[in-house]
Amino acid sequence: MDTSKVWAFWGALIGVYMAAFIAPIGLLTVRINRWRNGAGKKQWGFDLAVTVGVMVALPFLALGVSYWLFTFVALYDLAASPDVEAIRTVSALLGATLLVSACLFWFRLKCQFLYGCSEACVGVLVALLRILSDAETAQVSTPQFLLLLLTAGVYLIVQGFDNMHKGATKTPADPVWSYLMARSRQKS
Repeated sequence: MDTSKVWAFWGALIGVYMAAFIAPIGLLTVRINRWRNGAGKKQWGFDLAVTVGVMVALPFLALGVSYWLFTFVALYDLAASPDVEAIRTVSALLGATLLVSACLFWFRLKCQFLYGCSEACVGVLVALLRILSDAETAQVSTPQFLLLLLTAGVYLIVQGFDNMHKGATKTPADPVWSYLMARSRQKS
């Protein structure tokens, strides 16, 4: 069976479920906030149009994410295949690394605050996985473990916090940070 069809099916199914449950909850949340703020029945049609738009867009978004995931799984299968020459494997992995790095660099330029948040989360995840993998073999006190934890976890988290700070203080303001600040001012 063609694995791309399986990924497409599951991606579309997940997108439909997301659209079926998340979009109406979003509509309900927006309506409750508007009623609380005294907006009454104003803009009901706009809220409904946005909800339908989200319900239509989410399956396509999930399908795109599933194809993105399929690409990485296919690259991993290519790299793990014993039939592929070493030079092809290195070339494919190097190309994939450069492509992902370029995409993440562009993302960092556009939304540095959000990139910093994701970088800090990845640092926490790397540190956690490293701790859990070495805790079973009782190697958590070795210098190699501590050095790896420091470089892979702590430095990545610090770099993430630095990017969050730069995104919050740069001019022009980071769009995600500006949105969060506008929302927090609106609440108070």
